[in-house]
Amino acid sequence: MALFKKKTTRYVRPDGRQCPKGTPDASKVICESSRWYGTYKHNGRPQQVALLESEEGSEALLFLYHQWGGQLASAIAKKLAPDATREKVIEEGTTVRDHARDMSNDPFAKHHIRPIAEHVDDFRAHLTGKNNTPGHIEQTCGHITKIIAGCKFAIWPDVEASAVQRWLADQRAANAFGIQTSNYYLRDFKSFGSWMLHDRRTNQNPCDYLKSLNADVDEGRERRALPSWEFTLLIDATRKSKKTFRGLTGLDRTALYLAAAYSGLRVGELKSLTRESVDLNGDPPTLTVKAAYSKRRRLDVQPIGADVAAELQTWLNGHQRTGKLWPRTWYLMAAKMLRRDLAEARAAWIEDAKTDHERQAREQSDSLKFEDAAGRVFDFHALRHQYISQLAAAGVHPKTAQTLARHSTIQLTMDRYTHLQASDLTGALDKLPRVPSAGKQHDSEPMKATGTDGRDARLVAHQLHKPTLIERRNPRCHLDSTPAKTMSDASEDSEGDIENPSKDKGFNVIRDDEPKPTDSPGDGSTDCKSVIRRFESGRRLSSSTLQITRNPWFFKGFVFFSADTRDSPELPGDAAKRRERP
Repeated sequence: MALFKKKTTRYVRPDGRQCPKGTPDASKVICESSRWYGTYKHNGRPQQVALLESEEGSEALLFLYHQWGGQLASAIAKKLAPDATREKVIEEGTTVRDHARDMSNDPFAKHHIRPIAEHVDDFRAHLTGKNNTPGHIEQTCGHITKIIAGCKFAIWPDVEASAVQRWLADQRAANAFGIQTSNYYLRDFKSFGSWMLHDRRTNQNPCDYLKSLNADVDEGRERRALPSWEFTLLIDATRKSKKTFRGLTGLDRTALYLAAAYSGLRVGELKSLTRESVDLNGDPPTLTVKAAYSKRRRLDVQPIGADVAAELQTWLNGHQRTGKLWPRTWYLMAAKMLRRDLAEARAAWIEDAKTDHERQAREQSDSLKFEDAAGRVFDFHALRHQYISQLAAAGVHPKTAQTLARHSTIQLTMDRYTHLQASDLTGALDKLPRVPSAGKQHDSEPMKATGTDGRDARLVAHQLHKPTLIERRNPRCHLDSTPAKTMSDASEDSEGDIENPSKDKGFNVIRDDEPKPTDSPGDGSTDCKSVIRRFESGRRLSSSTLQITRNPWFFKGFVFFSADTRDSPELPGDAAKRRERP
């Protein structure tokens, strides 16, 4: 384990400048290296290695080369200063050795020491293998790369959720993007971490617990739907337009707007349509989007109305275009194209004003503006909002609207894409029941439903009567063969000032044919009248059997029972009567 320093022979001129050998007046100078060198055996062959500038440190480091091998000792040498002492070499060597042992037991160690940019490249290849569109791949990897650069992550163990959260907050504070875009950045970086976890490159995703923010509170751009009369003005103005936008004439743009507003297709789906993609003579007419161009990566066959199909057929018959129905690069500036047509339609609408007052009112309104006073815009994607809002205004079932919109959830269809006008809400209010008029009687309708309206009260009482326990136990107490008497009949045999308390109340009248005692009812009649008056005031019975008075022979033998009573309690004296029977 001998140490040595390398010696180099040089030739210099008298002025000190180095020169080739054999130069006149050149002098020979032997230079010695500042570092010590040593030799160790690697796979049985001697290997020369540079050590440190201090001799004692070089001796310790060369010892590690002999004991632990060149790979581990070279890792230790990279962490040492040139003038490191023996103690520092041993301390650093122990740390590196322990770390190496941990890495040998860690299946993720080889991935953790790789640059994180290499993992991003592998993730890009993964997305390509899933057959994602190039635009989606570039956007996703772009978001991930910006977060890595902003947080200064070098390897995967450097990733911290708090650092990502702080960087996104700083970007929102600097108005670099809003809450919704911040959620997209977080979503893409979390998907990258999930891929690292599932691909067995790490044992955890530090950002997995981070949640998206509420984008509803963001003062971002919100889309709207046009009222039907405004959309009609837009279509009429575009049809008459003489301007051309990236190869599309006014008629081309009219057909494009109609296809978007009455099928709900997106920009990328519309630009992919060809003559073979449309079936305007089918039942129903359809527009077909290939899976490669559909957002959900499926073959979509979208039905359209017959009137829209007729408009598109008339437009197709007007030219012999092959290939794409709407070619060139209009889709890159679709919002700008629609904004120009909106401005042209608004100018024509204001020009058609009959009076100065009407013209001033139209100029001050938000009709046919790209952005209204509430900040809501009508860009090209708003035509899809127009389609779904028209379905909702027409009363289409939400599940059907979701299927036609090709949305994954009903909340997306109803909450984000549906915009109802005030006229639609007014139409819904017209379906409410009418306000009841004062003084009108409405009780007859429910009475008709029960079959008791306008019918003979005695016949109803007879039909509602059910044999009671008293009637089954005492054969002398029975119903008359004629329809049950009501209080109006009983009043002929009683005082004239007692009115009928059981009218339309479902009471049956039972008469006892046994001779009555001659003793007078006494003060019981006063109690009976008070009970009947309480019935007339609308109070209910407190029990299934009405005992009018304590005298069983009161009121000339009439006793009242509830019509729906099955197991009524015995009347006073029933037990004695049973004992008197033979």
